Amino acid sequence: MKENLRQRALHGRNRLTPEEIASKSRLIAQRLFAMPAYVSASTVMIYVDFRREVETGEILAHSLNRGKQVTVPVCEGGARRLTAGRIERYPEDLQPGTWGILEPATVVPVEPASLDLVIVPGVAFDRQGNRLGYGAGYYDRFLPSLRPEAQKIALAFDLQIAHQICPDDHDIPMDWIITESGVIDCREERAHG
Repeated sequence: MKENLRQRALHGRNRLTPEEIASKSRLIAQRLFAMPAYVSASTVMIYVDFRREVETGEILAHSLNRGKQVTVPVCEGGARRLTAGRIERYPEDLQPGTWGILEPATVVPVEPASLDLVIVPGVAFDRQGNRLGYGAGYYDRFLPSLRPEAQKIALAFDLQIAHQICPDDHDIPMDWIITESGVIDCREERAHG
């Protein structure tokens, strides 16, 4: 079931043109910039887009320009662990890392407990904030290390929103999902779902 959904979502995302991805990503970024959770966050972790994900370059630059402490995920492939690595310049501080995803050239780790907000990628999400990732479990192991009040925001294209994703016991749901057509308050959806 999950693998079928993963393949369908990836296939749909792969059909988007580069222009569609850029246009939808700009809309998503503008929605994020207006969110109080983003505006008030001092220390943020933002994924660096890869393989037709919602683009985050504008978000990284905006966050640095606003004086936020910005971190990006660093994949420790052997340990299958994710850490938050600080950057001060985008894109100058980045180079290809594990899986070819851009990571800090010099890793300055930031404690997960100091993060106010984490921008999370994924393959598919449901409105309750359940997430289907790529299957390696990096975020599944990372998200429990956050403070409970740290905001978890997923960025996705509308076509990545599924009817229902059955979470595993260890899964941590998102607080918000931002798509090109709106913002989903997953906490509200869970309360009334």
